[in-house]
Amino acid sequence: MWRTSKASGVSGGTPQRRPGLVGTVDNLIRPWVVVNKLPVHPLVVFVAMLGGIEAFGLMGILFGPVILAVTMALFRMLRDEMAAE
Repeated sequence: MWRTSKASGVSGGTPQRRPGLVGTVDNLIRPWVVVNKLPVHPLVVFVAMLGGIEAFGLMGILFGPVILAVTMALFRMLRDEMAAE
């Protein structure tokens, strides 16, 4: 079901069908993508998600693994710099 404006006939809303399907697909695909892009054990990513939820609420599902990835990249850069000296 689309909401349309009577004056212009242009769609002004979002589809209201199957919102549960989108959430389910997101919950199944997001951990798989995060684990494939981040070279750590899936349990570590899960703990990062839980920590993100604790710290940032629902958006922590995204922020936790991102903070983990940034922290790992910073430590990797630091390790490379220390090895170069």
